Amino acid sequence: MAHRLDDDVTLAFALSSAQLATCGPDNSVQGLEWLRTLFAVSERAGESTLTLDARSRHIDLLLELDDLSGADMAIETAERLATAARDRRAMAFVPLQRARRVTIEGRFDEARALLADVAAISGELSDTTIPLSVDSQLVVLNWIQGGPREIGDDVRGYADGVPAMPVWRAALAAALAGAGRTAEAQLEFDRLAADDFAALPRDNVWFGAMAALAEAVAALGLPDRARQLHAKLAPFAGRNIVTPTVAFLGPVELWLGILARVAGDGEQALEHFARARAAATRNADRMSVVRIAAEEAATLVDHGGADERARAEELVAQAGAECRQMGRTSVLEQIAVLRERMAAGRADGAAPACPPPPVPAGVPVALAPVSAKAGPAADGSPDVATLCRVGDVWTIDDGHTRLHLNNGRGVRLLALLLAHPGKEIHSLDLVAIIDGTATAGTIERSGDQETGRFGVQGATGPRLDATAKAAYRKRIAKLRAQVAEAEKLGDAARAGSAREELEFVSRELGLAVGLGGRDRSDPASHAERARVNVTRAIRATLKRIAGYDARLGRELEGAVKTGTFCAYEPDPRRPLRWTVEDSGHA
Repeated sequence: MAHRLDDDVTLAFALSSAQLATCGPDNSVQGLEWLRTLFAVSERAGESTLTLDARSRHIDLLLELDDLSGADMAIETAERLATAARDRRAMAFVPLQRARRVTIEGRFDEARALLADVAAISGELSDTTIPLSVDSQLVVLNWIQGGPREIGDDVRGYADGVPAMPVWRAALAAALAGAGRTAEAQLEFDRLAADDFAALPRDNVWFGAMAALAEAVAALGLPDRARQLHAKLAPFAGRNIVTPTVAFLGPVELWLGILARVAGDGEQALEHFARARAAATRNADRMSVVRIAAEEAATLVDHGGADERARAEELVAQAGAECRQMGRTSVLEQIAVLRERMAAGRADGAAPACPPPPVPAGVPVALAPVSAKAGPAADGSPDVATLCRVGDVWTIDDGHTRLHLNNGRGVRLLALLLAHPGKEIHSLDLVAIIDGTATAGTIERSGDQETGRFGVQGATGPRLDATAKAAYRKRIAKLRAQVAEAEKLGDAARAGSAREELEFVSRELGLAVGLGGRDRSDPASHAERARVNVTRAIRATLKRIAGYDARLGRELEGAVKTGTFCAYEPDPRRPLRWTVEDSGHA
């Protein structure tokens, strides 16, 4: 009807409501299309509270459908629009989304700081879902860092008090199982499992419930239930476990692997973990990479022989170092148990060997099962490859494959990284070099060390310096005192005048300083745009290379790191030294 009447306001309401009413794993793709149409309509009708609310749900869907770079851009858009609309409620959702985003990268302390900022202002907002989202994110952080047993006290109140959300009962089952309270956990699990898990609606928290039940199944050792849950979750391979504004629990393939391992299918579990590793590595999902490594190692110990145990030891060594740095004690405990089992296995003799599964397309070689051909040359020297540009054509030759790529931004960025192995280069610098706007510097090598930075034209800093921010805050404090004094004396005119100025000054400071006192960059700053564009261009080039040669594509995908800082970090087991020839930055 809204289409027929050309009524954009009603159409926006219908689109937003339809997506919200039907959100769940079966409707995510359709919901994303509805939201995209809604945002197109909003460009004509103007942003509204309705549209701003939908922006947060848009981020959730992009994360679920494995478009993390799109989610990053959506977060920036949400912040820009909420700030322009002066909507404090919508602005509060931005740090909630950022907290979840930094959790994915394993920056747990930063996530907790962001959540503390939101909690500090949530009482001033007329929206009860924001405090609940903060509390729920803290529950998820405790689960990620300390394991399910750490959340028992947190989730029991929700499980009893919010019966319409059985996801909390699933989390309680996982917490009880993790704490060794087997009988209680089994009782909670059986209630949810009745009638083929009919108690769990396929809504926007269904994925979270599946992950919690997978944790419970693993702790309780229920192979039949694991197969049942695997069948329910398998259609969503390729997505991520996400709940609205709260949880990101890694690739669905990770949880499918856990369920396959519990069900006793080691080969299928390893295939799931390989695909999960590819996705997590591509997304810089450091949080999931360590869990995947530990689960893969456990599977290799369960089902493999001496060669597989050697690979398991390699995995737990890598994951252990990462977990200690992040503070992820739950995986460290899992690794400690694995090490004890591997030590016992070495003493008792090798278990029957089983061949490693084939490596699916897209798995970085650095993280895939090691083959007999992997490793440096017999004399210890690294393999040599070339990337050479002649005119508008680049030629790649690594001794096994020779292929050609048309000149483009992505391949030029990749060439710069390959020419400086181990060197982190800021995305702004990469853009400046490629665009010819670097004002100074080359990367200088001294032995194995590289130094130097490129100056960048056009980058700008914070909107306000420290002196200006202090002056704004001093004026705000004085105006608040004036408002309080005027109201106490009953001087409505003076109070209104002071309040009006207070709102103006607070708004101006808010445009320059985010939650927690963090500086906002000037709108002219293009650091975030550079990060997104550089990542997208490099990843597109790697995808093109993988289309020609899956082996080389996997190797480069595993070795090239993108983000704010980009780098080429070759696999130390098979170091590949690149010779890059390009007149543009030779």
